[in-house]
Amino acid sequence: MIRKTTLSTIILLMAGLTTGYFAGRGAIGFLSITYQEKDLPVVGRTGTGTRAAAQKLAIRMVDLGGVGVVPDSLNWGSNYSHNQHYFEDVFIENPPFVDSVAFHRERDKLDRYAEKMAGYGYNAMAIPWFLEVVNFDLEGDGSQVYGASSLYRSRHDTLTRRFGELMEHAAGQGLHTYLWTDMVALTRPLEAYFVERFGSVDTENRALWQTYEKAAEEVFSKFPLVDGIILRIGEAGSVYNKPGWDYKSELYVRSDQALRLMLEAFLAAAEKYDRTIIFRTWSVGVGEIGDMHTNPRTYARVLDGIQSGHLVVSTKYSSGDFYSWLAFNPTLYGGGQKRMVEFQAKREYEGFGSIPNYVAPLHQAALQSILEKNPLVEGVWVWTQYGGPLRAGPMIIYPFHGFNVINDLNVFATSRLVMDPYAVLDSITAQWIGVRFGTDTLLVSTLTNFFNESHDVLLKGLYISDFAKYDVRALGLEPPPMLWIFEWDILGASSAVFSNIYFITKEHFQEVTGEGFQAVKGAAALRDLLLEVRDRVTMNQEDYDLLVSSVGYE
Repeated sequence: MIRKTTLSTIILLMAGLTTGYFAGRGAIGFLSITYQEKDLPVVGRTGTGTRAAAQKLAIRMVDLGGVGVVPDSLNWGSNYSHNQHYFEDVFIENPPFVDSVAFHRERDKLDRYAEKMAGYGYNAMAIPWFLEVVNFDLEGDGSQVYGASSLYRSRHDTLTRRFGELMEHAAGQGLHTYLWTDMVALTRPLEAYFVERFGSVDTENRALWQTYEKAAEEVFSKFPLVDGIILRIGEAGSVYNKPGWDYKSELYVRSDQALRLMLEAFLAAAEKYDRTIIFRTWSVGVGEIGDMHTNPRTYARVLDGIQSGHLVVSTKYSSGDFYSWLAFNPTLYGGGQKRMVEFQAKREYEGFGSIPNYVAPLHQAALQSILEKNPLVEGVWVWTQYGGPLRAGPMIIYPFHGFNVINDLNVFATSRLVMDPYAVLDSITAQWIGVRFGTDTLLVSTLTNFFNESHDVLLKGLYISDFAKYDVRALGLEPPPMLWIFEWDILGASSAVFSNIYFITKEHFQEVTGEGFQAVKGAAALRDLLLEVRDRVTMNQEDYDLLVSSVGYE
């Protein structure tokens, strides 16, 4: 017999589910939710394209990796700030502005990282700094923003010298340097200056952007080794700003006019100094340019007519963020500007590099497809570390700390594909395995199979494929394909969300739920592969054991 308390609980649960059901149905109508099956790319592991091996792309850029990132275990694991806290113990607010011991530690790390990346074939590095070295000396008489005795001016002069050292060390390893900033970038004095002149930070005022044009000129004149500036407009604000550090960004570029004025200003400086402006199309749904990242019509409306040999437009390879189950980005197939393709090696939405996830097959298919359709692609940007809230995931700092086996394989393999998108990927994988774990024939073949299967297992475990294969739209926006996981490691909890997943997948309910169990079996099979050849490993045994543990975690 069911006890009364248990029956009451069941009645309440059923009432809640019923309410959630009708709330979900109501939300479907209110949010104008529609869905249709995606035209997903076919991903293979070898390339047999009709054109010859592509010419090596001119810009082969990486992020800063783990240089400047401190393994701070006290603040790791549940910190969802998007500020990466680069050099947080190196560059300080007050005199002497630089901690010399910490600076030399990070400079040595940069040397090691730059040497490794150059060895992989990369030739450029993005460094996330801009206003920290700008005094606005070219604005008016030079004292409009920071006075002659301003603490900012003293700080910037010190940071300019130190940044110059870092750039010289990167150049010594053959890496070009690009400074990277969100727009609109501000300090308190700069914001006050704009408010005094224009009444606000008015991004549709050409005169405001002329101030940034002069800032770019100052950077180019100070740093002959800086090849260009990278601009992002789609993410900014408090979640990206470092507490206690008066250099921030605000999401104020939201219109066609504001964006065009910004590009015209920065390009004027680039053309004067023969440098490059890399503009990222990552616009994430904000303002009238919000779908520029994935909508070719919006891209064309905003950027057609902006023609400059000093402009490169940089775009994620996927039609959305770095999830799986997405088409390749259609904006990369056209446009009149030189283009750069962005890849993420440490996949933030798929475990932050903590579980086996070989994405080079996906990268190869993307490169082949995009390069065959767009002859203006001349670069790639591979994120070895960057993306999402770094400290929300495991303490993995590439290549210096934590479990970096998966990251390193993705970084290496993508570098080889950039040089030849039609290379036989299994040969690239085998090359990396031979250097990392040993050249035994059975070891190499087994691990190649292991890595090739890893992404398929992950897809079954982290996505509901019968939902993910559909292009779902709500209020004109596209929710991510991993919808039951809200973001990163946060499970969704909305009855409206789960109702939508249910209505889309209910005809195949047994297959949908069974897929999760298949993923567990797949992970177990992957672990068996590793254990079968464990005694054949001749190098980096500790890394291999961590790889085994990562499958156990999966």
